[in-house]
Amino acid sequence: VPGIPFPDWAVIPTERMTVVETLQSTLWHDVHPPAYYLLMLPYTRAFGIELATIRWPSVVFGVLGVAALFALVRRENGGRIALGAAALLALNGLHIHYSQRARLWIPTYLLAIVATDLLVRLESRSTRALRAGYLASATLGLWTSYAFWPFFIGHGVYALLGRVPVGRALEVLRMQAQALVLSSVLVVALRAQLARSHDIA
Repeated sequence: VPGIPFPDWAVIPTERMTVVETLQSTLWHDVHPPAYYLLMLPYTRAFGIELATIRWPSVVFGVLGVAALFALVRRENGGRIALGAAALLALNGLHIHYSQRARLWIPTYLLAIVATDLLVRLESRSTRALRAGYLASATLGLWTSYAFWPFFIGHGVYALLGRVPVGRALEVLRMQAQALVLSSVLVVALRAQLARSHDIA
């Protein structure tokens, strides 16, 4: 989490007190895209760096993830199945564990659920708000974690092979192409991160 002052002897990762330092440290001393860190920088400035404080965003995102999954499944399969799905996520040990950690995993999976929900809604109707929401959540997911890629690819496969009408499927693929363009700088970051990890090995 950025915004935490380091003692003089700490060299990796480097101190991240500004946007530039956060981006540089993410590029050279991390293996993730920068969105989570850029989100947490103003948060730590506003609310402090106590351990409980920096864990709160993950708690909130974890609860929102359960609610978002419930809403998605309820719309598709009814309340009983939705309640079961939400309970399975809420009681999942990894979900509970990472919802208490100041890490990027829970925001990543929340974005995956939200993007999936918007994709499913686009099956029946296409509005500007739904298209903008999907593009924003997909792009932010790519900028948050490389673990978002399987969800992103799955959305494309679903649009092509699922029950999405052809016109809407092409629309989804067009939005995914836009998300890829907006995330293209991450290819450079990933290449630098992989090269650095190869040098270390």
